[in-house]
Amino acid sequence: MKIARNVLNALKKGTPVVALESTIISHGLSYPHNIEVAFECEKLIKNKGIVAATIGIIDGVPTIGLDEKEIEILAKSEHSGNIMKAAAKDISLCYAQKISAGTTVSATLFLADFAGIATFATGGIGGVHRDVNKTFDISSDLMALPKYSAIVVSAGCKSILDIPKTLEMLETLEVPIVGYKTDEFPVFYSRKSGHKLGFTTDNVSYIVDAFLFMQETSAKASLLVANPIPEEEELPYEEINFILEKALEQMTQKHISGKAVTPFLLEQLSILSEGKTVKANKALIYNNVQLATDIAINLEPNVKKIRKNFV
Repeated sequence: MKIARNVLNALKKGTPVVALESTIISHGLSYPHNIEVAFECEKLIKNKGIVAATIGIIDGVPTIGLDEKEIEILAKSEHSGNIMKAAAKDISLCYAQKISAGTTVSATLFLADFAGIATFATGGIGGVHRDVNKTFDISSDLMALPKYSAIVVSAGCKSILDIPKTLEMLETLEVPIVGYKTDEFPVFYSRKSGHKLGFTTDNVSYIVDAFLFMQETSAKASLLVANPIPEEEELPYEEINFILEKALEQMTQKHISGKAVTPFLLEQLSILSEGKTVKANKALIYNNVQLATDIAINLEPNVKKIRKNFV
């Protein structure tokens, strides 16, 4: 395990830290969009006077706080097939074989929780894939949320998924969800899905209080904050569904499966939308990072109660 010096110092002092995942760098966006997003996310966090910790695996070493060179390794190597997409279960195997990897929500959440980082920003969580009755393709992100502990800020789940089944799975796994300034579960590029949320707030302190109660009662789970894409940047759900159907047809024809599904579909959506989805992806992740930063700052007075390692 490697922890960047500035991250380690922040963990010891009780300075707020926001964790960031790295599959958006290695597999979610193409170069140079990926590296632009990675650096901009860190800049947004640092501009508020707190610490960004982009998490990934470099030559097998789980790294909390990638430096610029390490981010470039993940950003530039994906097209040559050198970078893996690692879930939590893959971390030990990457270590043993000295493999570099972008970390998914599940892997990032595991490592953030291990280090005592309580706030994590991502684009959108994985979930139950369409045609699950045929493929049984369910993201390990869903299994990680009730297992590891952090406030996870996302624009709901990715729009390529089966939204009702994903929400049912989250309900079954007892993952608490709160909508931030929305009463509907957002779906990545779109603000509304038609699926109402039980809890909503426009107050960051409400989110912090809920999470602290979970910590005090030893509720070992993450709090999922559903934060919709800014209105001016959203793509209507109907529009996304239309082009997604075309992308799914191509996926079936090319026999794409497993971990390759999400990167393939995101790439096809970018092509079919003439780049609109990339623009929206950037907007939603920046929006999530800004909210996660505000949450981390509000959580600061209590952060030492949460941290258990490296302090």
